[in-house]
Amino acid sequence: MATELALVPVSAAGGWFGQKLLAWGDVLRWAPRLLRERREIQSQRAISAGEFARALTAELESPYLGGAGRWRALRAALRAYWSLVLALLGASRSADAS
Repeated sequence: MATELALVPVSAAGGWFGQKLLAWGDVLRWAPRLLRERREIQSQRAISAGEFARALTAELESPYLGGAGRWRALRAALRAYWSLVLALLGASRSADAS
């Protein structure tokens, strides 16, 4: 939500605020169907979100990011964010170490 709200002034300045509003309208229109489909898919999952998340990393090793992937501050922020996500999912990395 924070990203979407941050994009409001960006879209206005860039001249694509109208398209942004249309996209939000599409999301609202399709939300009931997407939520039903998500519930169906989640009812059939084999592992929990926490188990899946533990297999992921917070590393930025992508040629698409260029030099940004090497920024210490960005890497530290991503690691902190990912630690929070894992904690919220009950999937902290420390569970692997014990």
